[in-house]
Amino acid sequence: PTVELGCAWPPAGIEPIYPFELPLLNTILLLSSGASVTWSHHALIAGDRKGSILGLVVTLIFAVIFTGIQAYEYYNAGFTISD
Repeated sequence: PTVELGCAWPPAGIEPIYPFELPLLNTILLLSSGASVTWSHHALIAGDRKGSILGLVVTLIFAVIFTGIQAYEYYNAGFTISD
């Protein structure tokens, strides 16, 4: 932190996002999508077309939910990048 920020973090007037709510959920979604895409990849290698497609669909669902939560979080944050 610099003098311009009041030598403190977070700067005065900025309310940080509590990390054990939406950020934790998004972290779980992100890790789960990594697991499901790995499942899809291994099913593809094993020749299991149905399992591969199912793993990929689950991954895409996780991605859409993750992106939606990120958009919600950024939209409702009490600060912007210029802060």
